[in-house]
Amino acid sequence: MGILNFETEIVCKHPPSTMFKTLIFNFTELVTKAIPQVYKSLEVLGDGGVGTIRKVHFGEGILLKYMEERVDSIDEENLTYSSTILEGDEKGIEKIVNDFKFEESPDGGTIIKKQNRYYTVGDYKLDEEEINKVKQTSLGLFIILEDYMLANPDICLN
Repeated sequence: MGILNFETEIVCKHPPSTMFKTLIFNFTELVTKAIPQVYKSLEVLGDGGVGTIRKVHFGEGILLKYMEERVDSIDEENLTYSSTILEGDEKGIEKIVNDFKFEESPDGGTIIKKQNRYYTVGDYKLDEEEINKVKQTSLGLFIILEDYMLANPDICLN
């Protein structure tokens, strides 16, 4: 098994506490309204806190068709969140651990630092093209979600 680490930074206009609370505590409502074509179905098993499982079936044109994600930690004081993708249809991957840190940017917005750790099976390796595709997809989804939040401020949690 190998471990591949990479980081993505995403800059947002909303302040860190708003981005954190909305993306973590209002995720299901946000994504099903902002990008319903991406999430074919989203089943939440739990109360949204640590240990909650999200079973996701994606729509056409998405990198994955299915994933099962577990919430590992939520720290509202330090604005950090961690989850593990335990199941999915991505070949060669045992699991993916995602760590998020929401920090204030100089202009009062947010810099989301997303650390990905891919645990691969055997000698499987992700190439640079695959890594860039993951980063670009992640960035694109965050941009769409924040655009929706800006246009629909009632979805935001403060």
